[in-house]
Amino acid sequence: MPTPPVSQITGVYVSELKYEQHTCAQLAAELGSLVKIKSVFL
Repeated sequence: MPTPPVSQITGVYVSELKYEQHTCAQLAAELGSLVKIKSVFL
């Protein structure tokens, strides 16, 4: 099944509590993962 157009992809709320104990390095790694995933869909 193909991915819907970007205009049809919606965001979701993620609680900040999931990330409050992360270090800067862990947050940077998470951001890198999200950017990589985003590039697959765009």
